[in-house]
Amino acid sequence: MTIRKINSPLPLVSLFSLFLFHPMSTTTTSAIGIRMSHIHQHKFAFREAPAFVNSDTCGSSLKDNINIAMTLDENYLRGTMAAVFSIMQHSTCPENFVFHFLSAKYEPKIYNSINS
Repeated sequence: MTIRKINSPLPLVSLFSLFLFHPMSTTTTSAIGIRMSHIHQHKFAFREAPAFVNSDTCGSSLKDNINIAMTLDENYLRGTMAAVFSIMQHSTCPENFVFHFLSAKYEPKIYNSINS
């Protein structure tokens, strides 16, 4: 196999233009169907979780508590609630968990979503 030196930048420029212009023509037509109103809507509908009860082997003193700190913000509210539900659902001692939610700023939307 031989390697030859190309003195003209024309083949490289034409190859680059194919990659540059091809994605713009395909993404423009498919992106038209996205409605911006659907992207900005953040409506959460939470259902009440079932009651979780400790097994007989769980302790009930303060030293048996398990402290969990989690971040809480509007973008990841659904994921945080899913994580809490998963922890409670798969634990043998769900009543021993103490959750601490940390937020960088006060966001009324979060509290309204949780309280509703």
